[in-house]
Amino acid sequence: MELIWAQVKGEIAYKDKSFKIKDVRKLLDEALLNVTVDDWKKCIKHADKLQEEDFAESGTIDDAIERIVIKLQDDSESSFSEREDEVFKLRTLN
Repeated sequence: MELIWAQVKGEIAYKDKSFKIKDVRKLLDEALLNVTVDDWKKCIKHADKLQEEDFAESGTIDDAIERIVIKLQDDSESSFSEREDEVFKLRTLN
C-alpha cells in the first residue's frame, strides 16, 4: 500500500505546476486511476520478498539466541540452592 501511495504522490509531484488544492485533487484522481493491476502485483511481489528475507533472518537470529540463552533457574520447586537458603536465613536473623 505504501509503495502505491508513493507512486501516486510521485506522479502528483511531477505533474503539479500550480500548487492549488483544486488542481492537486484533480491530479490525485488521475494518479489513482493510473495505478494498474501490474503495479499492485509488483508491490505484492516486493512485499513477499521482504517478508521471506525477514523470516530467513529472524530464524537465524532465533537459532543464535537459543544457543546463548542461559537458563537461570532449574526446574526444581525451590528457586534457592541450599547454600543460598542458609545465607538468606543468616541475614534475616541478624
